[in-house]
Parts: sequence; structure tokens; C-alpha cells
Amino acid sequence: MEITAAVDYLITEVELHMEAHKEDYAKARVVWYEELGLAAGKVARLAKKEEDLPAELVKEVQRLLKEVPQDKEGEYRKVLQKLRAHTGKEIALQDHEVDQLVSDDWSWAQAAKFSNSAYSGKFGGPR
Repeated sequence: MEITAAVDYLITEVELHMEAHKEDYAKARVVWYEELGLAAGKVARLAKKEEDLPAELVKEVQRLLKEVPQDKEGEYRKVLQKLRAHTGKEIALQDHEVDQLVSDDWSWAQAAKFSNSAYSGKFGGPR
């Protein structure tokens, strides 16, 4: 199914999604750095004593290095740039495009939400 949507409306929707993403990413990053710092401190203390690292600590460090918060602001900016380059006031969209633009249903946005929620849910506010 094809619909026609106002470009200004779509720009507003994508901007709102981008702002929500930036907030979640910022929170996730704070918690990630805190957790990484704690793990690094444990590693440093054990290294000073020349002690072996417990398997659980190794797994925690590996997890933190693998599950880094994702910043997708650039992806949102690309979408906005394309919408702003459109010369008309309205644009024809397919169902999946409506889902992406209005409901933030992009594969990269969903991946970032999943990754960042592991940390942003632990955010306790400014430190």
C-alpha cells in the first residue's frame, strides 16, 4: 500500500526519534564507562599482585568490550538530509517506509535500542 505523507511531519518524527536515541545513548555510555572502569580497576589490582584473573572477570571484560553502546545519530541525520532534500511538500511512501520513518522501525535503530537498553536502564541520573 502506498500513502502520501507531509515531509514536514516526517522530519519532525525522525527528529523526535533521534533525540530519544541521543538521550538513551548518553545514559548508556555513562553506565558503560562506569562498569568498564570498575572491571579495569579489578584487573589492575590483580595484575599488580600478579594473580590470575577469575574467569567471571574475564567474561565481564569481554562482554563490556563486545557490547559497546551504539550511537546511530549519523543514521538519523542521513535520513533527515534526504527528507530535507525532497523538493515537494508531500512524499509517497510504501508501508515499510512509513514504519521506518514514523515508528522508528529501522533494523539499525532496533539494534541500538537493544544494545543501549542494557545500560540506559541502569542509569541513575547525573553523577
